[in-house]
Amino acid sequence: MILTDRDLATILLLTVGFLFAMRNPQIRQALRSVLLAFLTPKLVIPLLLYAGYVVVVVALAGRVALWTPDLLKDTVLWFLVSGVVMFFNFDEASKDGYVRRRLRLTAAAGLVFAVYLNLVSFPLPVELGIQVLAVVLVLAAAAGRLSADTKRWAEVAEMLLGVLVLAIGAGTAFSVVRDVSALDPAGVARSVLLPVWLGAASMMFVYGLALFANYELAFMRIARLADTATARRRAKLALVLGLHVRNKDVHALAGSWLQDVATSDSIREALRILAEYRLWRREKADAERRERDHLVMFAGVPGTDGAGRQLDRREFVETVDALRWLGTCQMGWHRQRGGRYRNDLLKIFQPGFTKGLPDDHGIEMRVRKGGQSWFAWRRTPSGWHFAIGSIGHPPDQWFYDGPDPPDRFPSAGSFWKREPGPNWLRPGDQDEP
Repeated sequence: MILTDRDLATILLLTVGFLFAMRNPQIRQALRSVLLAFLTPKLVIPLLLYAGYVVVVVALAGRVALWTPDLLKDTVLWFLVSGVVMFFNFDEASKDGYVRRRLRLTAAAGLVFAVYLNLVSFPLPVELGIQVLAVVLVLAAAAGRLSADTKRWAEVAEMLLGVLVLAIGAGTAFSVVRDVSALDPAGVARSVLLPVWLGAASMMFVYGLALFANYELAFMRIARLADTATARRRAKLALVLGLHVRNKDVHALAGSWLQDVATSDSIREALRILAEYRLWRREKADAERRERDHLVMFAGVPGTDGAGRQLDRREFVETVDALRWLGTCQMGWHRQRGGRYRNDLLKIFQPGFTKGLPDDHGIEMRVRKGGQSWFAWRRTPSGWHFAIGSIGHPPDQWFYDGPDPPDRFPSAGSFWKREPGPNWLRPGDQDEP
């Protein structure tokens, strides 16, 4: 394993950064706490099993000439960066499109590894300068995204980071063309393929880990819901037979569906419930897919559909979610903090609570003097407005949607309603049990 100037620069910077950080007592204490939290059997044992699995995969790859000892450095680096990140993000395996996203990432990582690690290494002073500049720009971009006021600086940092990447690519291309005879095509090919096959193989372990964790959680919930040991065993067996390796279905099983399985009288009944659950999941996914297609097809189109919903529903779901969360927080604040609604919740929540909406989300809120009434509203891209509010103690709540923003607090006889209208529905909500 030969260390290049690029490797030496990375090791030097990491060492300096570590020694500098260790001078701070707070950082030392935080690192100690992280290590203590990490050194638990429930985390260490799966990680050791994962490392052993990777060793076995690499050994098998060596038997078919996909791996050679000169790739040891690349392999260790892949495991410490991509492999460990994949392990700790194992819950991603329970989400839609996991395999597709992971395969794309591993293919892209193959090209990065080949170009950055093996093709060309610049002189040590140049490598040090490049890596220091890259770290500064990455940190600046990340910090700038934390606030709307510094977003412009984040965009500048990201632009400069892109220029740096292009410069590295241009320098690498120039060096390769100048000394193309020194390249080892077979070695470069193995380096490019390394993160592809290693990532795909590791993905299988991570998927299994996520499946195990999802079943463990489901079994714990069944233990609380079922009345007898026989009922618990019956429900667990039915769960395995009915869902087996469907990670997303096991992960999403909760609420009344899980309760019905846990309290079923027979395995046959539990399997029937699980079959209905899977059908409901498919129908809900189809409804969400149709809604996504609808958003594209009817963007900017006025009018309503047969259910009374606006045709142009851009950002309806995101707006409704944000307003509902704001209403939940207002109720919690009223119950726990002196019987008043708070007038500065928007400042507290910006921008994290508006998932899917721009940082400058445009939600406005009014709280009546005395803190006993409030309402908030937002205008969507189509010009349709949504609002939520309260005029009494929780759980009092009112809903509004219309072409104009509400001009007054909720009240009987106005356009405000006790129940949300059809435009408040999420895709598939009308089909939920």
